[in-house]
Amino acid sequence: MSTLDAHTAVGLVELEEAMADGWWPLEHAWLGRWLQRASAGFTGRGNSTLPLGDPGVPLVVAVDRVEAFYRSRDLRPRFAVPSPVVGDVSAGPLVAELQRRGYAAETPTVVMTAPTAAVARDTDVQILERPDDAWLSVYRYRDQPLPPAAGALLVSAQHQRFAAVVDGGETVAVGRVAVSRGWGGITAMQVAGSHRGRGLARDVLAALAAHALSAGATGLYLQVALENTAARTLYASAGFADHHGYHYRLL
Repeated sequence: MSTLDAHTAVGLVELEEAMADGWWPLEHAWLGRWLQRASAGFTGRGNSTLPLGDPGVPLVVAVDRVEAFYRSRDLRPRFAVPSPVVGDVSAGPLVAELQRRGYAAETPTVVMTAPTAAVARDTDVQILERPDDAWLSVYRYRDQPLPPAAGALLVSAQHQRFAAVVDGGETVAVGRVAVSRGWGGITAMQVAGSHRGRGLARDVLAALAAHALSAGATGLYLQVALENTAARTLYASAGFADHHGYHYRLL
């Protein structure tokens, strides 16, 4: 298999494991092969249980324990439910149990992958070891200022770097890449509103890919909301293709 094909041939669980490495929670606990994550409420990924296999106990007991995990931290129980089919929020015994308990589906998401070498190119984008104040001033999560927990999550991976486009001394576009298991995970993409439409997001992607390639990542992944057609179109034009989907179930 060629390097260009490997990004689509990887299995769902294998890729989800690499993705979990790239955005490690402030707290975690394993329940069999379920990864329980808590991060003071910042991001769905940082505050959801990711089922990667057998929880080691009956399903009803496992969900009970997950609910206790989150309630003990004053968080609403949440699951991240992967599916081989993009947009599928209905299949499987876990979903059936969560529906029975009143969990609502939210944020259907597409995981997209690309061969790193196809996206990487030289740019004038700065690569930082840690996000500085200017970087943090641009990045927003759901259009809101960052809470205190954000700083710890942004540097939670074993290896991450931060891209910054600087124009006239002002940081106007940012992004992050985390490298693990031969994969580079793109997150925290943001372009200041006054600078959109100039191709800066594509430059940030290229710079992050170039760093990931130098760090040994042959494949890239990113996660984008199913409804965000503009971002999905941008990423597809940069070389990314749909791999699988996931959605959250929130009680």
